Amino acid sequence: PKDSTPGCTTEGQDFRDNYSRFKRLNTIILGVSRDSLASHEKFRAKHRFQFDLISDADEKLCRKFDVIR
Repeated sequence: PKDSTPGCTTEGQDFRDNYSRFKRLNTIILGVSRDSLASHEKFRAKHRFQFDLISDADEKLCRKFDVIR
C-alpha cells in the first residue's frame, strides 16, 4: 500500500490505537512501503503514528519478504 491510501491509513491507525498493547509485549512496529521518507514523515505526522515508517523505494525489503505481487 501507499501512504494516505484507505487500506494503509486504516492499518496504521489500528497499529497506532493499539500501540500500548504492542509495547507491553515488547513488540516493535515498523511500517514499510515504497513511498519516500518525505511522504512517510507527512503521513506519520498527520495520523500521529508513534512508530517508524521505512522507505523501501528499491523494493529490496519487500522482495525479501515476498510482499510485492
